[in-house]
This record gives sequence, structure tokens and C-alpha cells, in this order.
Amino acid sequence: MARTLLPSALPGKLKVTKGRNVLQDVGIAREEAAQHLAAVSLTEEARAHLERVCGGLSLVADLHRSDMFIYVPEGNDRVVVYAHARPHSMASLYTTSQTGRRLSLQEVPEVQAVLHRRRFARGQRVVVADGAPLMVRAYRLAYGPLASSPAVLVIETNMMEYHRLRLRARVFRHALRWLLDMLMRGELANVGHIHPFGEVDGLILVDSRRYIRYVSGRGQGIYRRLGYLGDLVGKHLRELENDDNRLVIQAFTVRAPLETEVEERGRYLLKSVIPIHAHVPLRERFWLWLRDGWIWPSYGHVWQGALLIVRDVTAERQSEQELRTKSMLLREVHHRVKNNLQTIASLLRMQARRVHSEEAQRHLLMAATRVRAVADIHEFLQYQEGQSLVGMRDLCHQVWRHLSDAVLPPNVRVECRLEGPNVRLVGQQATAMALVVNELVLNAVEHGVKGQEGNIVIRILDMGPLVRLQVINPDDQLPADFDLDRDQGLGLAIVRTLVQNELDGTFALYSDERGVVAEVTFHKRSANHVK
Repeated sequence: MARTLLPSALPGKLKVTKGRNVLQDVGIAREEAAQHLAAVSLTEEARAHLERVCGGLSLVADLHRSDMFIYVPEGNDRVVVYAHARPHSMASLYTTSQTGRRLSLQEVPEVQAVLHRRRFARGQRVVVADGAPLMVRAYRLAYGPLASSPAVLVIETNMMEYHRLRLRARVFRHALRWLLDMLMRGELANVGHIHPFGEVDGLILVDSRRYIRYVSGRGQGIYRRLGYLGDLVGKHLRELENDDNRLVIQAFTVRAPLETEVEERGRYLLKSVIPIHAHVPLRERFWLWLRDGWIWPSYGHVWQGALLIVRDVTAERQSEQELRTKSMLLREVHHRVKNNLQTIASLLRMQARRVHSEEAQRHLLMAATRVRAVADIHEFLQYQEGQSLVGMRDLCHQVWRHLSDAVLPPNVRVECRLEGPNVRLVGQQATAMALVVNELVLNAVEHGVKGQEGNIVIRILDMGPLVRLQVINPDDQLPADFDLDRDQGLGLAIVRTLVQNELDGTFALYSDERGVVAEVTFHKRSANHVK
């Protein structure tokens, strides 16, 4: 059941609003948000620093399992949400981004307290539907260019996640504070290429000498699948006999976060390394060393440690490999079928050249073009990457090219004009449509082309769930007493059978001011449709 949440900025308890989400009511359009942010009075240096802070906002929000905001003042009694990061590691408290939202200082007491010279403020709000409490923490962003025009960083966490965080290992909570310090100083701006931290990801925290000090439950499970059954805390990374030690050293060397995908013991892992460098008081260093064995860097070194984010992507890579294998096999099948059909078409044309009867020769050539039309479909499908879809314009062009080469005498010139979009058809429909186009164009050439020149129009109409194909012969008209049920030859009989049985559509043949129009209408099918 969906819950209606109160914006954490609203003070006190408000009445329950049933039947709608109040967060959607306060959402601001992207254009309006951009106008509000442009009107905020900030120096270029301050904006640049805020952009650096925003660069790491999403990652820290994921690790805190919280919504994170940056508020900036607008005048004397209002603030604007400069940025909002919703976590990927859990459901956000908000259904839409709150960036650009304007509030009075009375609506955000924690922000108001921080702007009035306090460095930190904390408060609680409630979820409207069930009264669940929400923890709000606000920090003053008065670093560098923001010293004269301060901003406020706000972390909003539901109380259940807040208490879960307090139950985590002490050393991990310290690491989160260090990352928060790096974020506020704009030192996490280069983590944009790191994949978002999600619920299935594991965490490993190492100190400056690369000893493991913390492993999350997910991380322990991932490494157990690799064969590491014992407790990893206290081990050196080089004892794991994998690339973790090298990756951390490389991240320390280049002084930047790294991400890579590796294969270990038959499994594929996506690993991210985030070096940690924060201003840690001497007392905190002492207690971490005494209680948790944290080894601090020697003089001249800057990194306190590193955080490894590990994701097991074995299932995704195996699925991709299976799809590639199936695609290669399918392409090979289409290739062989195409070659066999082309061989049959060549044999029919060869036989046509050996017979003396003009009627028999014509029938053999028409049979060869029908076989070649089906071969063209398999040639199209051979080069489809992961999908069996064929464009109708491409199909019609290919059919006309082969048909004109095989049927038209050298002294006859017929112009074929294609009109309409390149509607995509699934393989079964495309095969039937290739034969339909082949028969309709053959019929137009046979009955409509007078003398040495002629014109044919192939028009494709995309009608939403329907597709309509029209083959128009401008130089011909049907007899006044024409009856499709009575006056149809083999070609039109083939067309009607294919349209009704393979396309589940309708076929019509009529005359109007454009000439003779052969019209086929049918429903589109999705790629996973099975008849």
C-alpha cells in the first residue's frame, strides 16, 4: 500500500491528506526550478564549489541510505533547494526531485538554525500516513568560497534506517563521517563515473596500510561465493589473492576513485575504490587505533584508507553471453537458409533459360522471384542485433530491386517510388509482407505498364496499432464489372491467402483518381508475439 509522506521541511504534524501524494503537489517543473536557481545570489566561486559538492551527493546519499539536500539562502527569509539526491540503496522519501523548491525559513527550522551561526542542527518530522518519524540532520557548508554566502547540507533518514546505521560497526560510522567531510569540502566531485551503490552491493573498508577493518553483510556473502569462508576483518588485502590490493594502491597513486570489472574464480565482479582523506581529530585517531586497530598513515601520506564497493554481476554477464551466443546461432541459421533459397532461385532461373515456352519461362521466373523475396527476409534478419525486426521501406526496396532485375525486359523502364515511414515488422510478418509486395508489384507490372515506360507507387501508412500498405498503379483502371472474388489470378490468390492467414489483415483492390490501388491493412505485432 502506498504511503503519503510529509516533506521533511514542514514543521510539526500536519493532518493526513488521503487520496493523493502531497509531494507531487509541491513538485516544481524543471524550467521553473532552473529560474529559481538562476535567481539565487551566489558568486561564481561559490557556485563552482556547490557543483563540486553536488558531484558526490548521490554516492553519499546511497551510503547513508538517505535523501540529501543542499539549501541556499534566497533573500532574508527564504531558501531554495539547490540540489536533491535520492538514494539508490533504498526507496526514497520523495516521489519526485525537490530541486528548485522554495521554502520559508520557518518551514525548515534545522536550516534556519544552521544559517544562524550554528554548525549543526538536528530535528524530527513524521510520515503522514502512519506517523513514522523521520530524522533530519543539517550541516553548515561554510567552506572556501561559501564562507561569505553559506549553504546548508541536509540529510533526511527514516528512523528505522537511522537506528540501523547506529547499529553498524563503529569504524564504518566513522568512515561515513569522513566521506561526509570530503563531500562538504568538494573533494568527491570526481565520483560521477562510479556506479550507484545499491542494495545488492557489498562494502569493504580498509585502512592506510590496506588492512580490512569492516565488511558489510553483502560483502561477506559475495566473498564467500568466491571461496573466502573465514572472517575477513583484520586480513591484509594481499591475503585475498585477487586484484583488490592492486586496485587500492592504484587509487592511492592516482589520487582518484577507480572502477573496474574483473573475473575472479568464475565470477564477474564490478569493483569501485574510493580513497578517503578527511580531517580527523587526533583524539578520534587515537580511539580508533586503540579500539579497532586502525592503522593511520605515516607522516607525509594523505589517505586514511579506502572504501571498496563490490557488486556481483555474474548473472548479468552470463545472460549477455547467452544472448550473444543465441544471436550468433540465429544469424548462422538465417545465413544458411538465405543461401539455400538463393540457390533454389538460381536453379529456377537457369531452368527458365532452358525452356522454349514463353509462358513456362514466365512462370519459372515468377517462382524464382517469390523464392528470392523470402531469401531477402532472411538476409535482413541475419544482421539484426538481438532483435528480429525488419523495416518495411528497406524490405520493399530490396524486393523491387531483385524483381526489376529478374522480370523486367532490358528495354522497359519502370520507376518505383517509395513513400512513408520505415515501419518495423517482426520476422513472421516480414516474410509474408515480402511475398505480398512481390505479388502486388508483379501484378502492377504485368497489367499496368503500357509500352516501354511505367510508374508504380508503394506507400506505407503508420496508423498506430495498424499498418497499411498501398501499391498504386497510376496508369491503369479496373474494369467497371471487376469482382475480386471472380477475377483473380494466382498472384492475387496468393496475396489474399497471406493477408488473411499470416497477417490477420484485410486486402482490397479498387480504382480511384490515383489509378489502381492494391491495399493491405493489418495489425502490428510485438517482437515477443507468438501466433
